[in-house]
This record gives sequence, C-alpha cells and structure tokens, in this order.
Amino acid sequence: MLRRLNEESEPVSVPDRLAPVQAFVAAAGRGRTTTLLDAAAAVAAAGQDAFDAAAMEATLDALTAGMVAEGEIPADPAAAADRLCGYLRDRCGFVGAPEHYGEPAHSFIDRVLATKRGLPITYAVLYVELGRRVGLDCEGVNFPGHFLVRLRGGAGRGRDGSAILIDPFVGRSLSHQACAALLRRQQGPTAALGPQHLLAASPRQVLLRMCNNLKQGALASGALIEGLFWSDCLLLAEPGLVLEHRDRALLLERLGDLDGAVESLRLLEAGASEPGLQRRVRARREALERRRGQRTLH
Repeated sequence: MLRRLNEESEPVSVPDRLAPVQAFVAAAGRGRTTTLLDAAAAVAAAGQDAFDAAAMEATLDALTAGMVAEGEIPADPAAAADRLCGYLRDRCGFVGAPEHYGEPAHSFIDRVLATKRGLPITYAVLYVELGRRVGLDCEGVNFPGHFLVRLRGGAGRGRDGSAILIDPFVGRSLSHQACAALLRRQQGPTAALGPQHLLAASPRQVLLRMCNNLKQGALASGALIEGLFWSDCLLLAEPGLVLEHRDRALLLERLGDLDGAVESLRLLEAGASEPGLQRRVRARREALERRRGQRTLH
C-alpha cells in the first residue's frame, strides 16, 4: 500500500526522506483507511535508501500461504492465537533477540522480515498483518514499554473470559497475571494494570512510537542529525507534540544551529500551557538570542 499512498498524495515541499511519512499522514488526513503495516512501511522507507515495498509484500504473501497450507484456523480464539504464535515463532523463526536491541534495522519492517530480528512493535505489525490475512481480527496494543497484540472480537476471548493478549517478542499468549507482571517490570513494583495500559494503537500511534524509538536510539549513539530527522518525522505526523520542540532546540543548539534552536524555543513557548515552563523557555530563548547576536559581531 505504501506505493499507492505515495502515488495518490499531492506534491509535498518536504525533503525526499520525509516524503513517505508525509504520504502516510496525508492519506490518513483525507480519511483513507491505513493499517499498521502502512505505518511501518512509511517508517522503513523514510529510514533507508533501499526499501523495497514489492519485496516486503512478496515475503508477507509467502508467510500467509505457508500458514494457510498448515490447515484451517481453529475457531476457538485461544487455539487460533496459539496457531499464529506457533507458526511465526517455531516454523518461521520470528523470536525476539535482546542483543543489539537498539539497532535501527530492528525498527524497519522489511529488515525484520528478512533477518527475523526486531522489536516488539515491528513483530506486532507482522502478527496483526498476518492475522488479518488469514481471517483473524487482531490489533496492536500500546502497552507501556513493550508493544503487544490482542486477538479481539466477540469470540476473541480466552477460556477465562479475558481478552487474548500476545507478546509478539516471545511469541506467546499472555495471561492477565503475566501482563500485570510485565507492567511492573516496565514501571516498577507498585504499578497496577488498568484499561489505560491496554488501549488499541492506531496506525498513526504506531508510526509515532516507531519514530520515537529511532530518535532515542540515534541520540543514544550520538547520531544527532539522525535524531533530528526522526524528530522532524514526529512533528510531521503529530504537530501537537509541543515538548518535541524542546528536544529539537537542544539538538539544534548542540549542532550549532542557534537560529533553529531559537525558533524551536519560540514554538515551545507558544505551545506550553504551564506558566513556569513558559518562563524557563523564554529565559533560555533570550539567552540563545544574546549568544546569536554576539556571533554576528566582528
């Protein structure tokens, strides 16, 4: 679908690398139905020169054919979840590898399909897409710190009546108790699992989470320009991310672009609702403006 999104989008005045994200955002803004795979493909195309949408689709077609060839999907939702997990985990080898967790390739769906190594969120895109292709009603779950998959629908419940949750990183269903334990590992021993932790993720939210993962990975490795690019993607997809201007200002200052840093601080100041934050941002902006003025003196 990525090629269709690009072909149908209006011309955009953004750098070429941003074009896939712009195409996704434009399609969603016009009310087009987008999928988690569309979001992941947009991120992969923005992050690589050699993204091949046709090869990605061919791999997904082959995975779908392989699962269909194994026989009819069980009607029981718990058994269907086990079939999906078992096929991708055991037959196809999609099992999370914690080593080199932050490598950019683990966020690119085409590379994940090729190497069978990825993050929970890229595995989740695969689970949801393959599930859809074989007739299962799956959705991504925006769980804190560890993306999940849910088999949903009227029949999409386990034998105890709870929704069936899947951890795609290990390829297994999660009980309510296991999910609560996972939350405590992510947020501390007093964290209590609630409905707010199990909200369905929209394609746009998946794109934002992937872009943020890539931004954080770039900054952790000292790749400031790459981090700035993913910050651009975040604001292109969601202009209301006011605090993203704070990160941009810090990055631009470190890169020596005081004009850009001042402009980002102006946007942060205008969007901030808390008076104390506005004052701190204004003071920082004025300090940078003084530094900028000193640079122009000879």
